[in-house]
Amino acid sequence: MPSKRRINGTMAALFVASLAVAGSALYLGLSNDGVRQRLRSITPSKRSSQIVGGAVVGQNGSGLYAGYTLSWGDDFDALDIVGPANPRGKFFPTGAYHPGIRGNTTSLGTGFDADPLTTGYKDRNRGVAVDFDNMSVSSSVLRLGARKATVREQAFLTPTDQSINGGVRPHLSAMIHTAGAFAYYPSTNAVIVEIRARFSSRLTNPAGFHPAFWTYSVAPVLNPTGNEWDLECNSQGMHFSNIVHTSGAISTDNSAGPFDYMDDTFHVFSFVFRNGGSTQLYVDSALRSQFIGVDSNTKNMPSFLLLTSHIFNNTFAGEAYDAAAWASSTTGAYLDVDWIRGWRTAGVAHWKPLVSVEDLNVDYDGSGKVVLPSAKALWGDASVTEFVQVVPYDSSEPGMAEQSTFTQFPEGISYDAAARTIKADFTTATGNPGRSHVVVYGYKPDGSTMEPLRFSINRGPRVTTPPLSAAAGDSYHHDIYGECDVGVMMPKILSVKGLPQGLAFDPSTGLINGVPTAAGVANLTISCANNAGQTTKSTTTFTVHAHEPANRPYGG
Repeated sequence: MPSKRRINGTMAALFVASLAVAGSALYLGLSNDGVRQRLRSITPSKRSSQIVGGAVVGQNGSGLYAGYTLSWGDDFDALDIVGPANPRGKFFPTGAYHPGIRGNTTSLGTGFDADPLTTGYKDRNRGVAVDFDNMSVSSSVLRLGARKATVREQAFLTPTDQSINGGVRPHLSAMIHTAGAFAYYPSTNAVIVEIRARFSSRLTNPAGFHPAFWTYSVAPVLNPTGNEWDLECNSQGMHFSNIVHTSGAISTDNSAGPFDYMDDTFHVFSFVFRNGGSTQLYVDSALRSQFIGVDSNTKNMPSFLLLTSHIFNNTFAGEAYDAAAWASSTTGAYLDVDWIRGWRTAGVAHWKPLVSVEDLNVDYDGSGKVVLPSAKALWGDASVTEFVQVVPYDSSEPGMAEQSTFTQFPEGISYDAAARTIKADFTTATGNPGRSHVVVYGYKPDGSTMEPLRFSINRGPRVTTPPLSAAAGDSYHHDIYGECDVGVMMPKILSVKGLPQGLAFDPSTGLINGVPTAAGVANLTISCANNAGQTTKSTTTFTVHAHEPANRPYGG
């Protein structure tokens, strides 16, 4: 939960001093377990001013935006998403609609979120991206598609995806969110969040198309407590609604619509959020809906933005999902986004971290910790409130078994707010290897906007190769690729030493091949490394049995 803390004056001075020299680094020794945490000051950007949707980030607006300053945005010149080679990507896609953001496998069972970087559940494509084309950028427009999956694509979905809806989840959807890049805190000082977007024509959308623009409180998981504001659609129209989550209970407090903007034409959708006033929706600068006196942040938490293009296997706003319509559709449906922006009240701060925290590498069955710098060093203001969480990228990551969920931290990761210490304890050796994305929001409840501090806790590889055996003189083949797990932290680098004579290991394929020539027992050492340089070594035996001629198969 949000917390405040002042550390002692000496430590605070040490952190602040580290900012005095450009590019300086601070090393904080942690004597109790030998872990060293490295902090770097962040050099101010030397890039020219960022222009988003015709407005310069940092400028004051006019018209609808009078009294507001543009805090952040994206013009989608590139698809800057989190992935194995880009852990600091601007947007988080989701490997599945569950676990993670919210949803379930029945009503949302046709909505598998597929991004072009995925290799399939549990690395089903041997480290090679599947290249789903329903999430892409072209001419600075982001396209989030919703369509039926090809037979080839279905092979890369999760076991649950393949166990419902008649044995296979036949559709692909898309979702990205900004929980690792941008958040806002509406109060009596309002915040405006908006997109310029177009939706495929309602005349062509199969029933069950369910695109949405969301804002959501900062715990992007199932059974949350927080506020959700949606521009939520069926194939024929849009509804503007407010949903409040309280310990997993959901109540729809307000709803307006439908609005008819599913016309394959770009429109600007602007949402004005504030506490103690009116929550408003503008379309193309014209007021379309408002909820008088509605508190936009009843749970007093920062919120982030989401864009989804889903297929809803249920009934929404009186429209039922039509499986036959999707099966016969040659194009599917889409949500196109030209840009996304966030405005804060002029004079209110946009909080950014002043220092970075380097990733923490921990063995698969090991432990470690990170001590956050003081709020003064991190944000430049000791009174800044913070919220700390872990944001999942894929259901194969640590603590994220396919059906599991967590409210703020996955199993094995915890946060002591008083000590400002994030701990990773994987000594029970359950769960998955891979990367956990830590996100720290700094904010004041004054209508502020923020870019969070981000770093990763990398849990090292796991090798599960059992004792192996073969018969002398027989052709032998064994695949260790799937027995060496690095989670999403690919590519993985494999090696095998100590093989019996006649056998060889090919690191490019992960295969042991050959014909063992002599009986005996060999001790194998199998090494597996991830893209963070963490290496796990495991030993096992390889027994070559004498092959009795009477027992040889015919033709052997």
